[in-house]
Amino acid sequence: MMAEISIYRLCTFRGSLRVHPDHERQGFGRLLHDEMLSWLWSQGLEKLWLTTEPGTRAEQFYKAAGWDVKGNTDSGEVCFEKHR
Repeated sequence: MMAEISIYRLCTFRGSLRVHPDHERQGFGRLLHDEMLSWLWSQGLEKLWLTTEPGTRAEQFYKAAGWDVKGNTDSGEVCFEKHR
């Protein structure tokens, strides 16, 4: 799973969260995601954005995790937004 996560009013993190292929589909990605959100919310953030390539498992993952699709970037990536 790859994503760029923009943290509202704090900073921008450019990177990716990945689970090793040997451990995919065992809930580790969701655990990492949920821990990341818990920490970001604990820092007082109210809104987050991320982008990922369309048609990927990451896109489906974020939809399933409750992120709202807000459109596409100029380069075609899917934009997601999540509120606390």
